[in-house]
Amino acid sequence: MLRLLQVAQDYGFRVATLQHVLEGYRVAPEMLAHGVGGSTFSDWWSYKKEAFDAIPYNAAMMMRAGVITSLNSDSGEVIRHLNLEAGKTMRYGGLTAEEALRMITINPAIQLGLQNRIGSIEVGKDGDFAVFTRHPLDTHARNVMTIIEGEVFFAAADLDLTDPAPGPGDTSIPTPPSDLLEIPVGTGAQVYVIEGATVHPVTSEPIPNGTVIIADGRIKAVGQSLAQPEGATIIDGTGLHVYPGLINAATQMGLSEISGLAQTVDSRDLATFQPELRTLSGINPHSEHIPVALCEGITLSHVLPLGGIVSGRGSAIQMSGWTTPELLRSGETGLVIDLPSLPTALDEEKRQERIDEHQKKMEDTEAFIRRAQLYVKSRPGRSESGHNLRLEAMIPYVSGQSSVFFRANTYKEILSALRFAESFHLKAVILGGADAWKCADTLAEKSIPVVLTQVFRVPTSPHERYDAQYTNAARLEQAGVLFAIASSGTEFARQLPVHAGYAVAYGLSPKAAVEAITLNPARILGLVDRVGSIEAGKTADVIITSGDPTQASTRTVGMFIDGAPVALISLHERNYKKFSNRPDPGLAPTGDLNGPPAMRMR
Repeated sequence: MLRLLQVAQDYGFRVATLQHVLEGYRVAPEMLAHGVGGSTFSDWWSYKKEAFDAIPYNAAMMMRAGVITSLNSDSGEVIRHLNLEAGKTMRYGGLTAEEALRMITINPAIQLGLQNRIGSIEVGKDGDFAVFTRHPLDTHARNVMTIIEGEVFFAAADLDLTDPAPGPGDTSIPTPPSDLLEIPVGTGAQVYVIEGATVHPVTSEPIPNGTVIIADGRIKAVGQSLAQPEGATIIDGTGLHVYPGLINAATQMGLSEISGLAQTVDSRDLATFQPELRTLSGINPHSEHIPVALCEGITLSHVLPLGGIVSGRGSAIQMSGWTTPELLRSGETGLVIDLPSLPTALDEEKRQERIDEHQKKMEDTEAFIRRAQLYVKSRPGRSESGHNLRLEAMIPYVSGQSSVFFRANTYKEILSALRFAESFHLKAVILGGADAWKCADTLAEKSIPVVLTQVFRVPTSPHERYDAQYTNAARLEQAGVLFAIASSGTEFARQLPVHAGYAVAYGLSPKAAVEAITLNPARILGLVDRVGSIEAGKTADVIITSGDPTQASTRTVGMFIDGAPVALISLHERNYKKFSNRPDPGLAPTGDLNGPPAMRMR
């Protein structure tokens, strides 16, 4: 970026806007001096090497420096919810609602040289409007009408213009979040009391002005007006909220650092059938992704393997610890199976070849499961030397004791997984579930849980409604399906809360949204006796937030994992602090340059 600006100045022209500009926060003074604008993503990170130093504070930092800044999508999916992307800048950088909205309205108009026509509601400008159900920076808001130059280009099917009061249901303006709490960290067994906050047990109604007592790694008591244990550390939660720690039910946390750099990825093995493989063996407890996700309130991650047909076994880890054994909560949460699947459309020239190949893979898979079942039956008569470690690993799954996570997204894949599980009496969980809404009644009838690995995705078919994926969770809730919401991979794992929040915009109840990232994943992973809610006796995985965790503008301001306070600091916060304190280089604005006017706010 600096090289480009220097070349431009040497040749006497001004660069209008730097696109993507993921490290703009590092050179904001130089950008301001040149008069170049910045158009960036809100919070993409770590998907390739040159994005590893991207931080979600970037947009706010450039804007605070005086650079005219906008948010872009670079994605057919993200472009559909730029209002949500703007809301994130309130959490990351503390922008006001007005400043955040400028990034998706007037600022990009200025960068395009169209500010006299679009970007604000003023007499004489083009009649371009968007109508939302709530304040547009509210994660639970959705657009119900789009008007371009006075013509309606989109109207939601449920928008009733005959309603005498069809206006938004909630116009309250989101506010920048609170600062981090200063929770002292002691030595030995500690007792902590969080008092004055609104406590959300999840299994029962919220408790206003509530108290949570934490001791010996567990939640000792929850309620109102509880007596303070002698010697306890008191935490004032006035105006704040207490929730159980969030659980991401499907990640590669600790297995992948930079997904586009193969040398940093250890999430799959080479074998087709590898049930003996445990993700626990490959997790890096010092991955930068762990503290980044932790700062968003995620206290537990379900780490799943990729590759092959029988991919291996998942592990549940807490998001704080020096070694892998310290992270471990459950070494075996379930087996992952990715059944072979034929695409809907086949090339005629190779159609039969593909069908034969698929049939062979299915036959091999079925033979492997039958072999494992026969092994279980013959096992009592075997000597220790006659044990087969690969088949030993299959015992809890083929005997129906433990869950099998079937990767399945399309309607066809989901039904195939259900038939396969029934044929071999496997305890199925659907992993992915993009089309789960199409067979919600069947899933409910058969009591099959679902882990939705993405809310933010385009429909799986061009024939589906634009909001098919957004409404997926709401339809599962209506049908009575037990489901969790996850944000898969590693670089987007930290986005878990807003996945749940955006599902609320499209019909999911706020209560179910919180359950989908706390209680329900605990149930599906077999950990509900320990985590997922704030109840006496459970492990003290607790977060203190500035508001509803499913809102993009909410910040986790305090956290306990296993009863111990956790420092909410990550690579992102370190870079934010470091470059926010960069000394002023004293650069003078450039003189007259050919091209667009300077993109400066001051």
